[in-house]
Order: sequence, then C-alpha cells, then structure tokens
Amino acid sequence: MELVVDGVPYDDEGQAGLERFYTDVLPAAKSPPTSVAPTPGDWHEAYGRAFVHGDAVLAITVSGTLSASLDSARLGAELALERYPGRSVRILDSGTAAGAQALVAVAAAREASTGADLATVVGRAEAVRSRVRLVAYLDTLEYVWRGGRVPRVAVWASNLFGLKPVMEYVNDKPNLIARPRTRARAMQRLVEDMRKHVGERRTHVAVMHAAAGAEAEELRKRVAGEFDCADIFISQFAPFMGAHTGPGLVGLAYWPE
Repeated sequence: MELVVDGVPYDDEGQAGLERFYTDVLPAAKSPPTSVAPTPGDWHEAYGRAFVHGDAVLAITVSGTLSASLDSARLGAELALERYPGRSVRILDSGTAAGAQALVAVAAAREASTGADLATVVGRAEAVRSRVRLVAYLDTLEYVWRGGRVPRVAVWASNLFGLKPVMEYVNDKPNLIARPRTRARAMQRLVEDMRKHVGERRTHVAVMHAAAGAEAEELRKRVAGEFDCADIFISQFAPFMGAHTGPGLVGLAYWPE
C-alpha cells in the first residue's frame, strides 16, 4: 500500500517512521490523505517470489470495500499464471482489515506449514474469516470526518463531551457501538465486547494501536490475564489504516477456537 499526504508518498512496508507520521505528518496535513493500492505488476512480482517456494499461492487481501487491492491481486494473478504455467493462485477477500486480516493470514500460514494442500489452506482461512472480529476506540472523530465518513456535527459533539467512540468492523462496514467519555471506559468496553463474543474459549488475539503504545500494552496485559489466549501479538497501525482513524486509536481483533 502507499499513502499520499499533501503530495508526499508514504510506503506502508515496514514500521520505520510511524511515530513521526502520527505526531508530525498527519496532524499537519492540509488535505485528506489518499491511498494507492498495489498495482497488478506489484502483485505479479510478489507471486513470482512466492513461486520460488511452491507451486500454489494464496493471497489474502484487505477488504475489497476498503481498497482496490483485491482487483489488482486478480489482475496480477492472470499475469503471473501466463508467465508461470502449471502454477495455482487463489485470492481471498479477508472481508476485514488490520489485525483481523492478519489473524486470517496467520491461520492460513500455519495450516500451510503443515504441508496441507491449497484447498485445505483456503478452507482454514475461510473458517477464521467467518469468526474474526475487529473492535477499536478512537481518540477523536476528526480524521474520520476528514475522510467524509461522518458529519461535522458528530466531531463537534464528540469533542464537546470528550467522547471516545468505540467502533466495530463487521460485514464489510464500520459501526458505532458505544460512546464512552474516557479512554479507560473505552478500553473496558473493548474487553467486555471480547468477553461477550468468546467467553471461556481459547482465542487468538491481535492488539492494535496508532501512536498509543502504552495503552495498547496495557490492553495486551489485561487480555492476556483475563482470557485463555492461544497467542496474542501487538502492532501499530500502518499509515494506510491510521490516516483514516488518526492517532490515539487502540483496538482488538480476535477469533475463538
């Protein structure tokens, strides 16, 4: 992915420079950032690198409603199969993004590492896709408003009352599920949401944040202490996602076994 802010491109590959992006670049932006999906050529090259290690490739993309990456992946696959006859490519729309997409990809990769065939790996990814959930709270609605996703009055009300909107991403669209007035209550809402959906089941978890590392680590510790976690990891939002949510976001993605 590539993000363009006031004419300057920011590559989403890697974590270098993310703090400066959230503290300096994004707040000073004069116009809403625009994102650019990988080109079919980018996908073609990626498939070629993957074919060095096997004859079949599964590409798991960010939700097709959020990015043109899915269409580019399909066109890139056509190019790759012309160049590499006898190989296979399957493309799966994750139907989600960020840590939730990562959990789908990790589950598929683990299945592949056992020597499973492509159909089995795809089946595993589809099963996790149907169970994974993504919830997060925002520090402000300002950046969502800049992208044209909420009216200005919502930003005004949120700032006036100090609200920290809690959002879910379900069925390929974001929904507002709570309006707590403090970040502590917002974090508690994330934990309660997870408890409601996973109960006592063993669960795979991803903690996400945008320039809110201390709070994300606090959330990770809470989740690790209160739930039966098969695994749990923490990562910062890359610019492609964080540009539309702003700094201060903290979120959870999870799926129960």
